[in-house]
Amino acid sequence: MDDRPLRIAAQQPDEWSDATRAELGGVVATGGSTRPVHLPGVIAHHPTLLAPYLVWAKAIALHGVLAPRDNALLALRTAVRMHSSFEWGVHADSAPTRAGLRSDELDAVGVGPSDSSWSPRDRALLQAADELHDEGSIRDLTWLSLDHDHDDAAKLEIVFVVGHYTMLSMVANSSGVPAEAHWRTLPHGS
Repeated sequence: MDDRPLRIAAQQPDEWSDATRAELGGVVATGGSTRPVHLPGVIAHHPTLLAPYLVWAKAIALHGVLAPRDNALLALRTAVRMHSSFEWGVHADSAPTRAGLRSDELDAVGVGPSDSSWSPRDRALLQAADELHDEGSIRDLTWLSLDHDHDDAAKLEIVFVVGHYTMLSMVANSSGVPAEAHWRTLPHGS
């Protein structure tokens, strides 16, 4: 858990307008009636952004060309680099089921691409996330490494996924969205 103050609380279902309910009703329904709303509930404070954001988020998280494992590795590494306890927690919580990541792999995400346990494919993804975070671009050598397993659409999506989770980390960190107490703690990686 981190000690950022809560600045913008997520709107709860009983606070939603009809338009917000139409947009977020499915988000809550997919996880059951007790599922926390978190970031979509924060974004609900800006109704004009909510609908387009949800379309974008679904495209990135659910309908992309990247394998769920690739998407999860990129999201998790981005959360580490952005120091986002919320984004780390939500993805680490679902990664074993959704993406098949093991506990030792989650630990290795905190170390980054230098961890010796990574395959060349996974290392290239983590390296790309780090380079996008540090430089705003993927270096030539990493791009060539990505060529082995990813077509142009997938490489574009890598950039979009890292950008998306960078943005969400900024929103979560700045608004003070808390991680759930039962979620895996953000590693102290680079």
